[in-house]
Amino acid sequence: LSAVGLAWARVPLDGRVGLWLALGGLYCLFWFGVVLLVTAWQRNSSFNAVALLGAWLTLVVLVPSLLSVYVAAARPVPQGLALTMQQREAIHGGWDRPKAETMRQFFSQYPQYRDTATIRERFVWRWYYAFQYLGDQSAAPLATAYAEGQAQRHALAQGLAWLSPALSAQLSFNALAGTDLPAHLAFQQSATHYHDALRAFYYPFLFKKIPFTHADYARLPTHSFTSPTDTGAAWAGFAQLLLSTGVVYALGLALLRGRAVELR
Repeated sequence: LSAVGLAWARVPLDGRVGLWLALGGLYCLFWFGVVLLVTAWQRNSSFNAVALLGAWLTLVVLVPSLLSVYVAAARPVPQGLALTMQQREAIHGGWDRPKAETMRQFFSQYPQYRDTATIRERFVWRWYYAFQYLGDQSAAPLATAYAEGQAQRHALAQGLAWLSPALSAQLSFNALAGTDLPAHLAFQQSATHYHDALRAFYYPFLFKKIPFTHADYARLPTHSFTSPTDTGAAWAGFAQLLLSTGVVYALGLALLRGRAVELR
């Protein structure tokens, strides 16, 4: 099935595919090791079924849930709602703030536009985008703290993932696919740079009143993003999973030998 999926999706066959297959195979071997460890007790089938279910619930549900609670408590971050409210309240307040005060704050960060005409109208677009920018800037410290806190949580979770092979495998697959938290933060940073590029492109038209011509469409900034693959994190998860697999097989084989000696 994996081969069919790879061929259908036209996935390039590079080292990431091999690591993905190795991770999947090793994760299956781990659970075979758990079965070996449980059956080595040589109890009845009811005991084996309950023990295997308990092991699965513990390693896949309970331990990751407890780790999530611990990580959240150990690495507190600003609430996303607080960040959103800060930005929205600053923008809504911009409507009532005196235009001269808004433009003075804006010009302190964009002094190249100080020579623009004083705003006397009730509404002009450059004033509107000025207080939109100031609203974004008011939430910037919270946004930075939020991103840094999320990165710290992710690093702590990676360090504790050895306690749950399921979590090790999940983090490894995410890193390999470029869908983990660092990739998400990289996308957000990329989107921020794109927004900055759009601002730098359009501001001269707004504040200098430069005519926008058909030729300017070709100069519009574009955005592209390729999600990074963290093979280092994937290999770290592979090592954690390999250690867990080795431990359960060692315990299972030791228990089997002990039972064999008792039977003699």
